[in-house]
Amino acid sequence: MREDSVSGPGERLRLEGYLRLLVGLALAAVAALWLVGLRAQAAWASWPDAVALAVLTLLASLGLDEEPTDAVEIGTAAGFVVLGPVPAVGMAAVLSALVDLAKRVHRMRMAYHFGRRVLPAVVAAAAYLYAVPSPRSVELARNAAGYLLVGVVWSLAALAIRARYFAALAGVPLGRSLRVHTRPGLAPLVVSLPLGVAVASLFQEEPAAAVALLLPALLGRKLTPSARFTAETDPLTGFDLPHRLWERLQQEMLRAQRQKQPLSVLVLVLENLEELRRVLGGAGAGTVVQEVARAVQRELRRSDYVAHLSEDRLVCLLPGATADQAERVAARIRSEVVMRTPARVSFGLSAYTGGPEEPSAVLNAADVAADRARRVGDRLVRG
Repeated sequence: MREDSVSGPGERLRLEGYLRLLVGLALAAVAALWLVGLRAQAAWASWPDAVALAVLTLLASLGLDEEPTDAVEIGTAAGFVVLGPVPAVGMAAVLSALVDLAKRVHRMRMAYHFGRRVLPAVVAAAAYLYAVPSPRSVELARNAAGYLLVGVVWSLAALAIRARYFAALAGVPLGRSLRVHTRPGLAPLVVSLPLGVAVASLFQEEPAAAVALLLPALLGRKLTPSARFTAETDPLTGFDLPHRLWERLQQEMLRAQRQKQPLSVLVLVLENLEELRRVLGGAGAGTVVQEVARAVQRELRRSDYVAHLSEDRLVCLLPGATADQAERVAARIRSEVVMRTPARVSFGLSAYTGGPEEPSAVLNAADVAADRARRVGDRLVRG
């Protein structure tokens, strides 16, 4: 991350404005789809199938991780065949809200999830109505080209929404965000649609079979600690990955503005990671990184937040902490690390006081300061 990645306020749509537009478009698209297609497709759905698929999708959404396979998207893809495209999109809209309410997801992320799940589903439903020759059954021989077209338009719509969201969130150009999120944006094509067709096939043969396959998988994930580690978190430290960091930083900056409180950002750099790998090997260096992560956690409050920015960098968000208070936190973390590990760490610090800065500017200031601290051998440099 460098200073040239910072975009000005005029170069991006404000996040809250984008989310309002996204949700509004999704609701309008659902209404339009129902007005156009509900009468013609109403006979597709039977109430037992609709209830069974909705319950199955809800259970999967509560038990499975959001990334890389979103259970609501899988259930929607199955619903195209089992219920028809129009009821399937309605199910996606209702379940998206229910799942995020049950998980107590932040309202901004809930709005993003709603738009990302529903708007591409509407586009895919329109393609499904016109491109699938045998829409009421899983017939791969006749429907393969139609399924592929549906997956392509679904994926492109999801990619556009995801890339614009993170461009608005991080304050980076849309082109750069597209490059970063191209692979995750293809998830509906390579994961959700095929799995949805498989679930639909099970429903057509024996609905109980889908439940019998799902429940042991959910139980296994609940009982296995490694189930926590997803595309959202780093498997070594358990801290969130950068895209979650941008969301949290945006939220904390908005909170700091409303409450007129300071917000400090610390970037921790593990100076000798390559040396540790040469001396201790990859596994030994990984153990050291885990010890550093535990040292950081011990010195932070419950309200603080840590994310994994890159392999040698952690970011700590300290709501309500002034720069002086954050500097004392950094000193305590460094003492813990020095006492318990062979690692050498330095820190960059930036403070946000409620001004018009972008999240990328605040984080870049701490990141550049951490680089400067690393070069000059200082313990901490303020950005």
